[in-house]
Amino acid sequence: MLEIEGVPIQDYVDGQRGLGTSRLLYDPVRKQLYQRQLTLPLEGEFLRVTLADEAGRSTEVTVPYAKSAWDWVFPWPPKYAGNPGSPNQNLYTDVLGDGKVGYVRISSFLSVEQDASALHRFFESIRDLPALIIDIRGNGGGKSIYWEQNIVARLATGPVECNFYLTWRSGEYVQPFVQAKLSSMRLQELSKSAFVERAGPQLAGNIPPEILTSEYAEPRVYRYVVTPRDSINYQGRIFVLVDDLCFSAADGFAAFCKGSGFATVVGTWTRGDGIAFTPAIVTLPNSGMVVRFPSVFGLNPDFSASEEAHTSPDVMVEPSLEDILEYLATRDSSGELRPDPSFDTQLRTCLTLALSEIN
Repeated sequence: MLEIEGVPIQDYVDGQRGLGTSRLLYDPVRKQLYQRQLTLPLEGEFLRVTLADEAGRSTEVTVPYAKSAWDWVFPWPPKYAGNPGSPNQNLYTDVLGDGKVGYVRISSFLSVEQDASALHRFFESIRDLPALIIDIRGNGGGKSIYWEQNIVARLATGPVECNFYLTWRSGEYVQPFVQAKLSSMRLQELSKSAFVERAGPQLAGNIPPEILTSEYAEPRVYRYVVTPRDSINYQGRIFVLVDDLCFSAADGFAAFCKGSGFATVVGTWTRGDGIAFTPAIVTLPNSGMVVRFPSVFGLNPDFSASEEAHTSPDVMVEPSLEDILEYLATRDSSGELRPDPSFDTQLRTCLTLALSEIN
């Protein structure tokens, strides 16, 4: 996409700042804003869009306005849950790589109890395979206990742990919300100077400078530990596929896997916000509207802000345009029945990594 209404595409995206429907994201690789999809007007004139083909030739097309915010949205990556053979609408399980690599796709981390038995049965069935891929691309989160109880505890050979860090505003309003959560947690308090010393010269630059001021409480070390429970004691390599839709609890899972070494994280940057408490709420005095807002400031194991830096993958892989075009040209109109690495760049890379270690 080259232009929208005659405006160069990057200028158009930058101009969406402050618009509620813009869904702007930040690309940490190219260091610029982007949108996953074009926001269409809900009424009025068609949009004039200039496109370029693979040969670089440009053409102008008109895009109709949408009847709803989700008209004309193409889902990527493809969804497999609910297809024949999948345990339920949230899970899809398979064995790839000529029977050597287990694969599970999890669309959401909300259905903790509903998915528990299906996941455990699948893990039992692949316990002797040398590699497992857990695909959480497109997962917008849910509950952290989902991945704690249903994934890590069921696969781990021993306690799995990593350190996250927390702080919060020193103002009075947020304190009851924070203290209610802290009462059930064991955190180590550090002075701000000790926090910088703990980061060391290589990572101290990642610390957001504002949290070292008097406006924030003393930082806490959050030692996150998951112990095995009804575990299959999985001995193989584990890979987690992520993308820029992985938010909240899904981002927390990616951050935990990377920080603890439980799994190799493959894909793109996540959307962040996985290191946090339940949001605080406030009722606006005039309208009575209830507003939720973050109660704490979560930091990654590398001391960067979870909300800003998100979680970077161990292996960076973006979907290729060629693969997406191949998928569009060949996909079955009845829906995608199973994962196909021939057009899925990230899955193909993950399979290659898994099989290379097996061989």
